[in-house]
Amino acid sequence: MYIPKDNLNENREEIKSFIEQNGFAVMVSQMENKLWATHLPLQLSTNEKGEDILVGHIAKANPQWKYFEDEPEVLTI
Repeated sequence: MYIPKDNLNENREEIKSFIEQNGFAVMVSQMENKLWATHLPLQLSTNEKGEDILVGHIAKANPQWKYFEDEPEVLTI
């Protein structure tokens, strides 16, 4: 994503704080060659490599989760 220099924030602590205070997002992925978007709660966490990751929950009744194995990439807004 293009971010103009004046709007670019590289301060990791400010970014983490923003995510923690705004833990709601839209997750977009592909299902059968169509885009699918779901609103969901997110939390900032750390994986086993020490990298920041977003962790969320999607309802089992939502069919979007069934496609993650074949299409694991998502866009979180």
